[in-house]
Amino acid sequence: MKIRCIVIEDEPLALRKIKEYVEQVDYLLFIQRMKDYLQIHTSERKIMTLQTFKNMLEILSPMDFQRVHNSYIVATAKIESIEKNRIRIGKALIPISESYKENFYKALKERNIMI
Repeated sequence: MKIRCIVIEDEPLALRKIKEYVEQVDYLLFIQRMKDYLQIHTSERKIMTLQTFKNMLEILSPMDFQRVHNSYIVATAKIESIEKNRIRIGKALIPISESYKENFYKALKERNIMI
Protein backbone atom coordinates (compact mmCIF):
# COMPACT_ATOMS: atom_id res chain seq x y z
CA MET A 1 0.00 0.00 0.00
CA LYS A 2 1.55 3.32 -1.05
CA ILE A 3 0.98 6.29 1.20
CA ARG A 4 1.42 9.83 -0.08
CA CYS A 5 3.41 12.09 2.20
CA ILE A 6 5.00 15.52 2.30
CA VAL A 7 8.03 16.32 4.43
CA ILE A 8 7.76 19.70 6.12
CA GLU A 9 11.32 19.97 7.39
CA ASP A 10 14.72 18.83 6.15
CA GLU A 11 15.35 16.17 3.53
CA PRO A 12 12.52 14.56 1.56
CA LEU A 13 11.41 11.00 2.23
CA ALA A 14 11.20 10.38 -1.51
CA LEU A 15 9.00 7.36 -2.14
CA ARG A 16 9.52 5.92 1.36
CA LYS A 17 6.37 4.40 2.82
CA ILE A 18 5.14 5.94 6.05
CA LYS A 19 4.62 2.47 7.50
CA GLU A 20 8.32 1.73 7.25
CA TYR A 21 9.20 5.04 8.88
CA VAL A 22 6.59 4.74 11.62
CA GLU A 23 7.97 1.35 12.63
CA GLN A 24 11.07 3.15 13.89
CA VAL A 25 9.29 3.73 17.19
CA ASP A 26 12.25 5.44 18.87
CA TYR A 27 11.85 8.48 16.62
CA LEU A 28 8.09 8.98 17.01
CA LEU A 29 6.84 11.47 19.59
CA PHE A 30 3.18 11.97 18.69
CA ILE A 31 0.76 12.17 15.79
CA GLN A 32 -1.67 15.05 15.30
CA ARG A 33 -4.69 15.08 13.02
CA MET A 34 -5.00 18.26 10.98
CA LYS A 35 -8.14 18.25 8.83
CA ASP A 36 -7.43 15.86 5.94
CA TYR A 37 -3.82 15.18 6.98
CA LEU A 38 -1.87 13.68 9.83
CA GLN A 39 1.23 15.41 11.10
CA ILE A 40 3.75 12.91 12.45
CA HIS A 41 6.09 14.51 14.97
CA THR A 42 9.42 12.75 15.34
CA SER A 43 12.61 13.65 17.17
CA GLU A 44 14.08 14.74 13.84
CA ARG A 45 11.28 16.25 11.73
CA LYS A 46 7.58 16.68 11.07
CA ILE A 47 5.90 14.69 8.32
CA MET A 48 2.52 15.38 6.73
CA THR A 49 0.64 12.39 5.35
CA LEU A 50 -2.76 11.68 3.84
CA GLN A 51 -2.90 8.54 5.98
CA THR A 52 -6.04 8.18 8.14
CA PHE A 53 -6.03 7.90 11.93
CA LYS A 54 -7.62 4.47 11.61
CA ASN A 55 -4.84 3.19 9.35
CA MET A 56 -2.18 4.74 11.55
CA LEU A 57 -3.60 3.02 14.63
CA GLU A 58 -3.43 -0.29 12.76
CA ILE A 59 0.26 0.32 11.98
CA LEU A 60 1.25 1.39 15.51
CA SER A 61 1.71 -0.97 18.42
CA PRO A 62 -0.95 -0.44 21.12
CA MET A 63 1.77 -1.25 23.66
CA ASP A 64 3.77 1.80 22.56
CA PHE A 65 1.09 4.28 21.49
CA GLN A 66 -2.16 5.57 22.96
CA ARG A 67 -4.89 7.71 21.50
CA VAL A 68 -5.56 10.50 23.98
CA HIS A 69 -7.77 12.84 21.98
CA ASN A 70 -9.74 12.86 18.73
CA SER A 71 -6.73 14.60 17.19
CA TYR A 72 -3.75 13.00 18.99
CA ILE A 73 -1.89 9.71 19.38
CA VAL A 74 1.14 9.76 21.71
CA ALA A 75 4.17 7.53 22.16
CA THR A 76 3.82 6.54 25.82
CA ALA A 77 7.59 6.20 26.28
CA LYS A 78 8.07 9.84 25.24
CA ILE A 79 5.70 11.31 27.85
CA GLU A 80 7.68 13.59 30.14
CA SER A 81 4.83 14.63 32.42
CA ILE A 82 1.06 14.98 32.71
CA GLU A 83 -0.23 18.35 33.84
CA LYS A 84 -3.95 19.05 34.30
CA ASN A 85 -5.14 16.66 31.60
CA ARG A 86 -2.34 17.67 29.25
CA ILE A 87 0.64 15.58 28.26
CA ARG A 88 4.04 17.18 27.90
CA ILE A 89 6.33 15.75 25.22
CA GLY A 90 9.21 18.11 24.64
CA LYS A 91 7.77 21.59 24.12
CA ALA A 92 4.35 20.25 23.07
CA LEU A 93 1.35 20.16 25.40
CA ILE A 94 -1.16 17.59 24.17
CA PRO A 95 -4.72 17.58 25.55
CA ILE A 96 -6.29 14.46 27.03
CA SER A 97 -9.99 14.42 26.17
CA GLU A 98 -12.62 13.09 28.56
CA SER A 99 -13.60 10.35 26.11
CA TYR A 100 -10.05 8.88 26.06
CA LYS A 101 -8.94 9.76 29.60
CA GLU A 102 -10.05 6.58 31.39
CA ASN A 103 -8.55 4.19 28.82
CA PHE A 104 -5.33 6.21 28.68
CA TYR A 105 -4.73 6.12 32.45
CA LYS A 106 -5.73 2.46 32.57
CA ALA A 107 -3.18 1.61 29.85
CA LEU A 108 -0.45 3.51 31.69
CA LYS A 109 -1.24 1.72 34.93
CA GLU A 110 -1.29 -1.73 33.24
CA ARG A 111 2.14 -1.08 31.78
CA ASN A 112 3.52 0.40 35.02
CA ILE A 113 4.20 3.68 33.23
CA MET A 114 2.19 5.83 35.64
CA ILE A 115 3.82 9.25 35.69
